[in-house]
Amino acid sequence: MQDPLNGVSDRQAVRNKCLHAIDIFAFLPVPKTEEVSTKRSVIGSLSLIVIFLGYLIFSLISFFTNNAPRINQYSVPLDYNLVINNPDLAIGFLSGKELNDFRYNNDTSYFEIVGKRKIKYYDVDTQGFTEASRDLYLQLEDPDWISQNFTILTPYYEKGDDLQMQGLLYTSQIHQFPSFTLYTCRNTTQKVCASQDAINQLFAGGRLFTYFKKKPSVNYASGKSVDTSDNQFYQFYFFIVPGLYNRAEIVYQYGEVDRYPDYATRFTHEKSNTLEIVNQYNYVSDVAPNDQVTDPSTSGKMPSQYAFQVWTRLAEDVVQNEVVYDTIMDKVSSWGAFWGVLFSAFAIYFLRYNKERFYKKNPDWDQFDRKIDKFDIVSENGMEENDQQLSHNQVQIQNSNHDRSGTNNSQQQNNRQSYEA
Repeated sequence: MQDPLNGVSDRQAVRNKCLHAIDIFAFLPVPKTEEVSTKRSVIGSLSLIVIFLGYLIFSLISFFTNNAPRINQYSVPLDYNLVINNPDLAIGFLSGKELNDFRYNNDTSYFEIVGKRKIKYYDVDTQGFTEASRDLYLQLEDPDWISQNFTILTPYYEKGDDLQMQGLLYTSQIHQFPSFTLYTCRNTTQKVCASQDAINQLFAGGRLFTYFKKKPSVNYASGKSVDTSDNQFYQFYFFIVPGLYNRAEIVYQYGEVDRYPDYATRFTHEKSNTLEIVNQYNYVSDVAPNDQVTDPSTSGKMPSQYAFQVWTRLAEDVVQNEVVYDTIMDKVSSWGAFWGVLFSAFAIYFLRYNKERFYKKNPDWDQFDRKIDKFDIVSENGMEENDQQLSHNQVQIQNSNHDRSGTNNSQQQNNRQSYEA
């Protein structure tokens, strides 16, 4: 059907009504009560909506699939009361062309590796530091976290009696750490050692290897742990130089991680920790400690054959990592800001275009304000004249009432005189 007044079909009328409804930049002239919409402003409104929806969808997809974290990192001094369990480790001397000969690790006629738990603490009675130690049993095995198909020495300890690190040497009240010392064979009446030339030749053809297991790392973008099942370890090797007592210090740095929620996929504040090797210090010396070993056959004393020592300790500071993500509130704010900027840019053009288009078709409409002003002036003058005329009429009415009152009084007096007569 067709509307006889507008000359358009019902379908076209409905379509025009819908397009007019979505026109964000429709112009409302005064005193016209119906908004003026143009084809160009409708296209602009649709373009604005499409652009904003595209940005909204893209930002939502990137928020849920790739919300890249921002890491704020700083350091704080080490808490000397903090006790950290030492990660799994292994140590052994490997020799041969391929460095795969490990059989000498169990042959004490050449050397021996001794593990100890050491504690240095401040003794109030003696007003000085005192050292105490416990032997650490080492066993030959093939650790599953190394997977190198060889046997090597690993410390054995009961569950709950882990190797521990705490404090700093001569800085904190207590300092504990594990250490491993390689001694060359010491001749006694109960032990026959290989010749010194054989020992020197063995050391020249091999190295002392140390392995330290890595803690699982975390991909903070996805929040998932990285697979560390095989070959995830630190490896260090050292040359043994006969006549020198070299030492190596492995420094672990403890870190704490605060992972904040994004309030869309996670709503809890998560805490975790890290432990990484950050430094290695080597000390070269030809001076060995003054420790003495006793020959059980003669009860005599003889110097110990120190060759190498390695130990671990904690770093002087703790790394604090704050992992922050964009939250859903941040996204809502960015959407609002983007909409505001986009709408302002489109409105400046399309509102002005609709206004100019309307006044071009209705040139007299622009003079409406001036006509209103003239009408107000005429109305004000007319009101003043009416007020003056009204005042004049009121004066005349008052005079007329006064004259009428005087006449009535005279007539009443005459009537009274005649009655008395």
